[in-house]
Amino acid sequence: MRVLLLLLCWPCLAWAAPAEDAMLARASALLLAAPAQLADADVAAEIRRQQALARELWQTLDTRAVRRELWADLAAKPRSEANSLSFKRLRTLALAHAQPGSALHGHAELAEALRRSLDWLVEHHYRPDTPYSGNWWDWEIGSPQSLLDCLLLLHDELGAERRARYLASITRWVPDATRRLNGSTAEETGANRVDKALIVVLSGALEGDARKVAAGRAALDAVFPYVTHGDGFHSDGSFIQHDFVPYTGSYGTVLLAALARLTVVLGDGALTDAQRATLAAWADDAFLPVLVRGAVLDSVRGRAISRPAEEGRAGRTLLRDLLRLSAQMPPGLRARLKFHLLHDKRQPDYYRGLDAPSIAELKALAADATTAQQPAPDTKVFAAMDRAVHHRPGFAWALSLFSPRIAAFEYGNGENPRGWLTGAGMTTLLLPGDDAQFADGYWATVDMARLPGVTTSGHLPAEPPRDFSMVPNPEPWVGGAALPGGSGVAGMAFNLRNLGQGELSGRKSWFMFGDRMLALGSDIRGEGAVETIVDQRKLPQPDAVLHVDGQAPTTHRASRPARTAQLAGVGYHFPTLLQPQLLNISREWREGSWRAINPAGSPAPLRRAYASLALQHGHRPDGASYAYTTLPGISADALARYADAPPLRILALDAQAHAAADADTGMAAATFWGDEQHTVVRDGQPWMVASGACAVVLHNRSDGSLQLAVSAPTQPERGSLMLELHTAVSPHVAHDPAIHVLSTSPTLRLRIALEGLRGRSVQLLARKP
Repeated sequence: MRVLLLLLCWPCLAWAAPAEDAMLARASALLLAAPAQLADADVAAEIRRQQALARELWQTLDTRAVRRELWADLAAKPRSEANSLSFKRLRTLALAHAQPGSALHGHAELAEALRRSLDWLVEHHYRPDTPYSGNWWDWEIGSPQSLLDCLLLLHDELGAERRARYLASITRWVPDATRRLNGSTAEETGANRVDKALIVVLSGALEGDARKVAAGRAALDAVFPYVTHGDGFHSDGSFIQHDFVPYTGSYGTVLLAALARLTVVLGDGALTDAQRATLAAWADDAFLPVLVRGAVLDSVRGRAISRPAEEGRAGRTLLRDLLRLSAQMPPGLRARLKFHLLHDKRQPDYYRGLDAPSIAELKALAADATTAQQPAPDTKVFAAMDRAVHHRPGFAWALSLFSPRIAAFEYGNGENPRGWLTGAGMTTLLLPGDDAQFADGYWATVDMARLPGVTTSGHLPAEPPRDFSMVPNPEPWVGGAALPGGSGVAGMAFNLRNLGQGELSGRKSWFMFGDRMLALGSDIRGEGAVETIVDQRKLPQPDAVLHVDGQAPTTHRASRPARTAQLAGVGYHFPTLLQPQLLNISREWREGSWRAINPAGSPAPLRRAYASLALQHGHRPDGASYAYTTLPGISADALARYADAPPLRILALDAQAHAAADADTGMAAATFWGDEQHTVVRDGQPWMVASGACAVVLHNRSDGSLQLAVSAPTQPERGSLMLELHTAVSPHVAHDPAIHVLSTSPTLRLRIALEGLRGRSVQLLARKP
């Protein structure tokens, strides 16, 4: 058989054959474990698991001449979904038949069952003249992807006539990688375009049609240029799909998977030098910043957080695909990937559920003698998708915002109906040794109305929004600025009327100063009882260690003034504002199910323990404020000493600006909210003056240098911003081209040209005189 011949000739896949045959050989090699890999215990275990699944599917397959569906449980599904699920199950059977080492390898009866089942499904429900209905994705991506894999795995068993019939159906549904057939006139973008390009390339290779292969390859060219709005990669590393959803960790990884497979199938010359350079930039700017010890941040996974099968696993395939593409990139990427591979502890059995070739590739990287290197701690603000990440050696912290440009969340196909507040200021804190915090049923059981970081009235709308609709923040001030090495600031003016919270509004800032994150809020106005959630952490049990001002609460619910709190390895400091801040404390068991947030999830009840800390703003607040500092990994004694002499000073917390400075690190930042000139005062003297809305972060370094970054979060298309810092610097200043230095003494005065920045930070480096 063709597949067996390819496996026996594994070391020489670049055999002397037509180009299309070589492509098919490489495509088949990505589906099946090589003979030399079969002795690996994890590869063998996956083959046995796939074999067991295949036997179960074969036993339940309806093989009667007259049947309604291939599997009885699909009868209630919409036609489009039943098709793609049927083809996917047949692919599983074909994989078991084609994989050496499987007990079903070469099984004649299974091959006959597959031929008859594929014939029936194509003839009755996937013919070229079948009426279009249901979800376009099933017809144009889901079904043809699985059918093409069946054609690769069963190539000789199907014969030329069958292959031609099946390919005719695929060509009917995917005649062109750039367009959709469901009546939409829009051009395909992002992950959908690359998926379709792969379908066209494989179809062309199977047909021996070089022109079709070339057309599929050409469709990739539109994916690489950076976009300035909507779907695709933005120059700051943001990735958007569905026009307004941050999707690096879902559609972005799908795009990367299809691109990795395409580059392998097409072989040498698949990408131009310029495209390889862009791919390397994607790795550095888009994908690696959203990886934390091998896990992809949920803040860039959209509605995929509601899928139990993907919980805690998205990072594994991302690592695999970056590894496959690493040959196209500069050296050094493999070492960074190896760090994430070796430090991912979210799953007790890391390799379970990955296909056999992926297991072999990742284990080869793990065994590589190359020294693993931890990615350098850094801070990054993604202006184009309203996200920020702050990586430190001891933790990672992420921020999810929304604006008129970016939706609060995505609901569609019944998935993620309770995700309303996931983009409304949600903070994510990941600690070493606490890898199950956002796995192990978190999204099925967490209180979605009280997510960490959000200001909330504590309830959600009873019904989800319209499928795939935009749920915006009416306020445009959303964004921030960051400097290399671990300092940054982000802010959001917000109104939650579109999230079912009434006219709940205010202004929020987050200051990222090394190992300290200060959260400030002002002008909070709302209906009903309003609170800001400091944290809500999943715990091994409700009685896990929780101390407030050094004492363990005696009840599971309490409300009291507080100066400090410590919960599950995280310390919190609550500065006294005009009066002590009132802290609401809650410890409880929470129950939920995956079915409640995803129709494909299990209805089985899950029970998890949680503790939450929240700052109370009272009933119908009118101008309330808050402040708290998050201190990951701090000991109880160190937290008490910190509270006695906090190095973080709040310089401004009002309707015009938020500002703070850290005496220990020399870091400082400000968010200026209005369009009018405003001055922030420090020690009774002017410190920083801005002519309009902006975010500024600066670092007075111990070597005598001054680093500064500034952005315009409202993202004006033109105009300029004036910024004055009341300090002198030497005349020789290095800076971004958008910055014009007006004076360096007695104050540093700058004019920043805003055209083309789209919220991006610009930086300056100077030395003190």
